[in-house]
Amino acid sequence: MVYYLKLDQKTWGAGDYVADNTLALTGTIYSDEALSSAVNISSYTLKIKVYPRERPDWYQLSEDADIVSGSDGTWRYKPTINKLDNAGVYRVVIQLSKTDERLSAIGIKGSDELLVRNVPTIT
Repeated sequence: MVYYLKLDQKTWGAGDYVADNTLALTGTIYSDEALSSAVNISSYTLKIKVYPRERPDWYQLSEDADIVSGSDGTWRYKPTINKLDNAGVYRVVIQLSKTDERLSAIGIKGSDELLVRNVPTIT
């Protein structure tokens, strides 16, 4: 069984990081391909995994993600310094875990793609 993931943001600035929850990467986990039935994720621990679209065997990042509303299937991840530093097109997977269970939420029709863009650095 697999769940489906829809990101709320499609673009991120390479090298950007946040502490504010309202600026975090966010998304929703669904049980159906139509992305219409949210999964209750309250009892799970979440991990966000990000990999280049052309390299599904190499994770750029694998970190804990926070549940925003378990009953609505929503989550967030606040990138920290030195995370998501390289520009490119990435895919995002959310791994849901609890005792004796691990499931993945993957994208469908590009719903999991994140464009990390180079941005000018101001010093």
